[in-house]
Order: sequence, then C-alpha cells, then structure tokens
Amino acid sequence: MKTRPTARSLAIVACAAAGCGAGVSVLVSMSSASAASPSTWVGVRDLCGLAKRDGYVPSADRCFSTLIADVDGDGRPDLVLLYGRPSSRAESGLETLKVVRASGGVLKAKLVATSPPPRVVAAGRVNARSGAELFVYVSWISSGANVAVFDFQTGRLVRAPVILNFGGDSASRFGFDCVRKPRPEIVQRNYELIGPTIYGRWRLTTDTYTWKGATLRLAHRASTIHRGWPGRTDVGIGAGCNPLPAYR
Repeated sequence: MKTRPTARSLAIVACAAAGCGAGVSVLVSMSSASAASPSTWVGVRDLCGLAKRDGYVPSADRCFSTLIADVDGDGRPDLVLLYGRPSSRAESGLETLKVVRASGGVLKAKLVATSPPPRVVAAGRVNARSGAELFVYVSWISSGANVAVFDFQTGRLVRAPVILNFGGDSASRFGFDCVRKPRPEIVQRNYELIGPTIYGRWRLTTDTYTWKGATLRLAHRASTIHRGWPGRTDVGIGAGCNPLPAYR
C-alpha cells in the first residue's frame, strides 16, 4: 500500500552532509519506516530508484531527476521529480515535471522530450517570493544547454518566458548568475568568438532579467569585448542559483 508523502515521511539530511545549496536538500528516504533514521540514507546514490519503488513515478516511466525543495514556499520540503518514457514519449513528445507538495496535492508541467532527457540543474530561492525556483534544462546540444525556469504561483507551476544558457563550444559560450541584491535578477552572459584565436577577443552580450511576480522580463542588454578564453566560472551556473552538485 502506497502512502502519500508528507512533511513527516519526506526525510531529509542536513546540507552540510549532502553538499547542497540553501533551500534545497537531497532526497534520502520516502517511507515512514526509514524516516525514523534519516542518517542511514546519507550517501545513497539511487534516489530515483527510491522514488519509483515507493510509487511516486509510474511503473512504466523512467525517473531522470529527483530532489527535495520547498517549491511552494510554505516552509516544508516538497518532492520534485522529472520522469518520462524515453522509448515511447518521443511520439507524444512529452516528459513530466512533478512537484508533490508536503501540504498535499500535486503540481505538474509538461516538457518536450529530449535526448539526453531533461534534468533539474539548479533549485533555490532566487527572487523576492518565498519558495525555490526550479531550473530545468530542456535541451542539450554541443553548443550548450537551454534552461527553463519554473516558479510556483497561484497553485500551479509557472514557466518563465525566457530561455537561459550555459556551457558552449569553441566559438559560442554561455553562462548565467542569480543575483539577490540590490534586487533579484538573473544575468545571462553570451560570448561569441571574434578571434584571431580562442585566447583572443570575444564579443560579450550581457542580458539582465528582472522578476515580475513569478516570471522574468528583459531589463537591460549591454555589449562589451572580453579578452581571453571564457573559463568555467564564466560559462557555468552561478552559485547564487544554487546549482545541484553535478552542475557546479
């Protein structure tokens, strides 16, 4: 018999043990039997396996990503899942982003199926609203990853009408940061090679997005010349966005 996840049954461990960012914890157990001793799940790798075993992912689907984050801002951890059917969902073209709220109820958003499949790459409170925003890559090609941002508003997941990018190749590189002060913003950096080599000049376009409720709007664009190879800190996900360990 499957039990509904609650704040009591969603056991978590301290971020100091798991290395996660503020507002985000690693899923360590989803059964009431294990909740009494959450420390036993420290270091567990197959978190998707736990979610599927306990019935939070349909049996025919594959779980791609799972974590715990307070998405709705009520101070209690919610279960975040990304799952789909890689073989058959290509026909319908959809994957599922699901948030099982600790207070009860489920939030869902559909994503276009990709290869590799979508994953949550960052999760944390980055705007003026309570609750964690979810950063999900929705496509990943050689020139970088495209990232969508989801936020909780009026009982549903709202997708911001902005695509962020990180990564890149030898001619085009991208990265973004989340800024809280003096006002919440997301700063996207786009580098395009001018030359004569990758260690020469790059045209850097910086787009600054401000938050309007649960969504984003372009507030400012600037273009400058960057000299030298845009390294890892330039083309990654900024620490302020609370990237998950695999994407730091």
